[in-house]
Amino acid sequence: MRPRQVFVKVTGVNSFTSEKIDNQEFKIIAASDASIIAKGDSGDLYQIGKGEQSQIKATSVETRLGEKISINAIEVSPKDQFVSEWLLTVPDNAYISGTLL
Repeated sequence: MRPRQVFVKVTGVNSFTSEKIDNQEFKIIAASDASIIAKGDSGDLYQIGKGEQSQIKATSVETRLGEKISINAIEVSPKDQFVSEWLLTVPDNAYISGTLL
């Protein structure tokens, strides 16, 4: 069974601008016990939750499943290349995590 993209519909408040968030949908990128990292329609990333670090303080969160996705784990060691150049080769629908040494 292939994993699926997960979306959240959030009601709450932007803790920086005090803007009300009313049933706005975000694509989940990562999740923990306390919060989620999600991408908005504009492409901006937000931390959503109730904690001090959250940009969006959620009062209501509803989830829905999206399309099936593929997850690939690869180790990359770009040599003789700037990281900024290597990042240009990464597809738009890819997310990167890890450590840069």
